[in-house]
Amino acid sequence: MSLKLFVLACLTSVLASCGGGPSAPPASITTGNWSLTATSNASVASVLGGSFAQSGSSVFATMNAGSDTSSCLGRLSAAPFAGSFEGKNLTLTSAPINGMIVTLKATGAGNELTGNYSVEGGCAAGEQGTIEARYVQPLTGAWRGNIKNPDGTFLGTISVDLTQSSAAKNGDFPLTGVVYYDIPLPGQTSGGCVFSGTIPSDTAQASVTGNFVVISAAATSAPGCANGDITLVGTMTEASGPTLIYGVVQNMSKPFALVKIRP
Repeated sequence: MSLKLFVLACLTSVLASCGGGPSAPPASITTGNWSLTATSNASVASVLGGSFAQSGSSVFATMNAGSDTSSCLGRLSAAPFAGSFEGKNLTLTSAPINGMIVTLKATGAGNELTGNYSVEGGCAAGEQGTIEARYVQPLTGAWRGNIKNPDGTFLGTISVDLTQSSAAKNGDFPLTGVVYYDIPLPGQTSGGCVFSGTIPSDTAQASVTGNFVVISAAATSAPGCANGDITLVGTMTEASGPTLIYGVVQNMSKPFALVKIRP
């Protein structure tokens, strides 16, 4: 055997023993709050949210239903997932949840993932479809907006200053801060019934899961105005223009919209 053939044979042997060369390094995703939309093969969409974290190639997540839905998958609560990256390919599998095991297979890095999911067992056995997941920026900052009457006319102003915890509890990220709103009396533009309250550090009272936001605080008001709880239930969007939270002031059954004015 010539020297050239001998070297070639040795290189071929080394590459074969190493599986064809080194594998690609694992992709990296942003740790924090993520929103995930799963659309089934029956065109039923489930909106989920929760915490994602990565250590090396390993990825861990805890997901909750991000909004009310009639789908089986959309009723997940504090569902733990674990898996790993191979290059930019991520596989996550849930622990058994009400008889279901959910597997996510996605590609991506940074703040976005896309791919497919499938379900074994439980009320969604055999379900499969597509997923789109993205990282949700923290809500920490100053938010300002309006409360409206059901017919769309102006009712009052609302201000919320929020701090989002970096540590999730069962997939939910606690929120703390203060909320303030001003409902003018007839003929006034401000200074009517002014309500203010402190948001407690309790995920049952205030948290964000994916794009789904709940804020509740015991409020005090100006003399002559009834005290009570302020409860905001809303959805966050960045689809167009500034980051926006819109929803309903539950104790008043009035719609509201908030825009983030500064971090």
